[in-house]
Amino acid sequence: MFGQNEGLRKFNNTIELVLVAWLCLGLFLILSSMVWSLTGTAYITRIHLGWVLPSVLIGIWGWRHFFEFWTSNWPLFLFFVSLSIASFFLTENNDGSIRDLKAVGIFLFGIPAVVRVMAVRNFLLFDVVLFFSGLIVCGYVLVELYDVYAVHGGRAVGRFSVFPVINNPLYMAQYVGALAVFFLGAAGRIYKSKGQLWPVFLVMFCVLALAAFKTESRSWLVAMALVCAVSMYSTKRFGLMALSFVCAVAFGWFFKDQIFTRGISMSYRDQIWMEGIRQGLESPLGQGSEAELQVLKWSEPHNLFLSIWMMYGVVPFMLFLGSLLLLINQARMVAPETYFSWLLPLAFGVGMLFFEGTNAIHRPNESWLLIWIPICLLIAGKMSFEKGGS
Repeated sequence: MFGQNEGLRKFNNTIELVLVAWLCLGLFLILSSMVWSLTGTAYITRIHLGWVLPSVLIGIWGWRHFFEFWTSNWPLFLFFVSLSIASFFLTENNDGSIRDLKAVGIFLFGIPAVVRVMAVRNFLLFDVVLFFSGLIVCGYVLVELYDVYAVHGGRAVGRFSVFPVINNPLYMAQYVGALAVFFLGAAGRIYKSKGQLWPVFLVMFCVLALAAFKTESRSWLVAMALVCAVSMYSTKRFGLMALSFVCAVAFGWFFKDQIFTRGISMSYRDQIWMEGIRQGLESPLGQGSEAELQVLKWSEPHNLFLSIWMMYGVVPFMLFLGSLLLLINQARMVAPETYFSWLLPLAFGVGMLFFEGTNAIHRPNESWLLIWIPICLLIAGKMSFEKGGS
């Protein structure tokens, strides 16, 4: 009997290791394959096979972990449930409701699976995946930066956007900017644990930050300013914070033509947001996932929170905002000195999506790196610290 139980346990451990390794491959594809996928369809197919499928299998195989995860993160679970219900009743096109329900299912299985990988030995496994992803992405970016600076003398032909799947400079800034902040966080974690690879991650951060700067995205500048503010606040040295703020303002003023190459303006964001708020107040329960903004030439509110409010109503909006604030507060309570390093990617994502946000549960794209992977990082950090402290 004991031999049978021992054999069954080894079999279960083997299956779990295979699924986790499969999921690591999926994470690698999420982080890197956007630079070498020739079409969006190819990218999405890889993500479904490499990440969605093992996430579902892990959720079914480890159903106890799956159940415990969503029990402890019930506000986020309620957000997904409320969003699905709102989409079902509000979206006139059945295809839109089915698409939203499918996306919610992906996240319900995918988020616990990603957190499980991240929580392995305090992000060690995730940092390994991040390292190999960085080699691929930075290699592609360095080739393009060489072309910009060696061939064109630092003057890009148009705004910097080089990959077939993300040939829009705004999406390019979101993708490489998010990865850059992931590398920055990894460098900090490795440095604190006395690891030796932190300079490599720091170099990756610098390479991708330069690429994001060359896109001339002003949203990226705002998001990076928010990351810097959170980093400075984590030191709790308020005199140094004030001095740094004054220096940053002075630096930005003297070099504003080089930094803000496209000028300093809201690009009609104020008018877009006001119209989004008006439509949100007019239909507080939402207009469905196919809701469009009717202002100037834009159909999207260019703000993640307004998008959720317009499409799905005030209930999912409040649950989404509340779950984010609750996660941040929980992380602060369990690790007041450490949680800032987990918070940086989320700060960057919120900064970017405050100006560029669309559907929160869109099909796999660069916005996943701005909101959902950072949320997983925050949950994983909290869970790792709780287990380490218990």
